[in-house]
Parts: sequence; structure tokens; C-alpha cells
Amino acid sequence: MNITERDIEILRWILEQKFMTERQVRKIFWKEVTSKSCESYRRLERLKKEAYLKTNRTRLFRTAMYITARKGIEELKKLNLSSGLGQLSDIGYANYYHDLAVTDIRIMFHLSGCTHWISERVLSKRNDLKRVLTG
Repeated sequence: MNITERDIEILRWILEQKFMTERQVRKIFWKEVTSKSCESYRRLERLKKEAYLKTNRTRLFRTAMYITARKGIEELKKLNLSSGLGQLSDIGYANYYHDLAVTDIRIMFHLSGCTHWISERVLSKRNDLKRVLTG
């Protein structure tokens, strides 16, 4: 499988945001297609089949949540794009709605032209999250 630049960006976004839905991925990476298009879904499933992505194991959610798998993280590490983040084993239900909303906000800002974003996971990894919260 040939990994494209778009695939790399998808893997990076999903890793930084913990998880993303197909709808969220389509909204940012397939802006030109309609919601009825299957192109984004097919690509995500291909990345999953090739072990770059995986989906949540918990069946509490109505839709699949894509998570960057070990192979995807290794690909990002080769390009120095992993931000030192590791693989998640699954999605925690306690913060599910928060994480979903934060990703939607990131997408909204990105589509408005504000593309400089540092995710909570990256801030936490850098130990900068305390500084943001306590000022």
C-alpha cells in the first residue's frame, strides 16, 4: 500500500486527537465530497486493513472511532511527526463527549484558517497542560 501525504496527516490528526469518526475525517480531509460519498470510509478501512489504524473495541458508541495503530505511529515516527505520543489501547467512555467536541472545535478552527493547534495529548506529553490550566 502506498501511503499518501493525506494518509500521514490523517494518522497524525487521529493520534493527536485520540480518535476521530469517519465523519470528522471526511469533514477535514475530503471537504469536496458529499456526505453520501464512501471515499473517506473506504480509505479509512483500507488503512485499518493494512494495520495503520484500528477501531474502538468498546461497542458503547454508535459509530466506529478510528485510533492510530502501532504501524501508523511507526510511520509517523519515521517522519518525526508522532510528537512522542503512544498508541491508545481503546477509547475511554468517561471523556468521549469531551474528546469528540474538542476534535469538532479543532476542525472548525482549521476550516476557518486557524491551522496552528496543539492538542491536549501533545500538551500533556510536553507537560505544558498544567501551565495552560493554571496560567
